[in-house]
Amino acid sequence: MSRFQDALALTLQHEGGYVCDPADPGGATNQGITQGKYDEWRRWNGLSERPVKRLERHELEAIYFSGYWKEGRCDEMPARVAVVHFDACVNCGPAAAAKILQRAVGVEDDGIIGPVTLGALSEHDEETAVNAMLWERLRYCREITRDESNALIEMARYMRLHRFRTAAGFVDKAEGLKFIRWWIKRILDLREAV
Repeated sequence: MSRFQDALALTLQHEGGYVCDPADPGGATNQGITQGKYDEWRRWNGLSERPVKRLERHELEAIYFSGYWKEGRCDEMPARVAVVHFDACVNCGPAAAAKILQRAVGVEDDGIIGPVTLGALSEHDEETAVNAMLWERLRYCREITRDESNALIEMARYMRLHRFRTAAGFVDKAEGLKFIRWWIKRILDLREAV
């Protein structure tokens, strides 16, 4: 099994099947792929849009590989770091995941992984980098649930949404807390796995 396949298997343990939770700004989602992301991928590949509920395995793998593994430059990282970073790309979005990694290795958090970030990462042993990334991801979750307007802006950017799903335009704090418990469990499970 490839490194990507290993990382995908771990991430999919937390993505579940088809859901359409009204509290989730992503809307209809299947195995972590939002309807918007699926529509975008299908258009890019010359296919007509269809419900994300009908997502096929080969489509799922292609979306995760190009949109998260390659975009996150996971193939240029040590194995355990790549798994943790890939999961953050999926759960938080590639730009936020890049900032999490950058904070963990002590470089400017501009959200773009380039030679500076990869160079700083190479100066850390894998265990130290993984632990620092997981702590930074916990901090990120805390930050976005403390200030729900920033959380939604980040989520909207990530999901490429043009508007939020509630009448007021923001997910309320109680709904944010619903998700943070799940995010923390995911991070702890990931720590056990790597």
